[in-house]
Amino acid sequence: MLVDVNELLSDLSEVPILDNGSSDTRAWHENNAIRASKITDNIKNWYSRDIEPLIVGTSNLSSKHDSPEQYPALIESYTPYYADTLIAILDCVANFTIIKLEKRVQSLIWNLPQMDKQLDFSISPSVNAKQHASLKSSYEFLRKHSEHSVGTLSSALQQLCRLETIIS
Repeated sequence: MLVDVNELLSDLSEVPILDNGSSDTRAWHENNAIRASKITDNIKNWYSRDIEPLIVGTSNLSSKHDSPEQYPALIESYTPYYADTLIAILDCVANFTIIKLEKRVQSLIWNLPQMDKQLDFSISPSVNAKQHASLKSSYEFLRKHSEHSVGTLSSALQQLCRLETIIS
């Protein structure tokens, strides 16, 4: 699954400019939006099924009924417990990847309104706040409990950010 992400991000590093006359360019955007959306959904499903249950305290991060004004406090108050460094790493990488891929899907379908409906794609502000809270908490946990892990993780996340910058 993460190999698919690397391949997708590499493919997206040369996004053709969408103009109204080119059906090839439109098809490229549509195909990659579908591909990115499917990969994002797979990661979200894997995360909620296999990772989230291992994180003690995720249930205290209610995001369905919170108003946007509450999101900063929500992020600050989120304090999960990770029984293992690996769980914190997976939490961090999964949320970072989901956030980045959602931004890419959003940018690909920006000028393709029919894709928005076809993919049923939207970024929920409350879910996005939860993802940012999880990302921040897992990274802080690793920074406090495993200097070696956070150094390696920082390097990996920086490489993904550089690739994201190249794409944008």
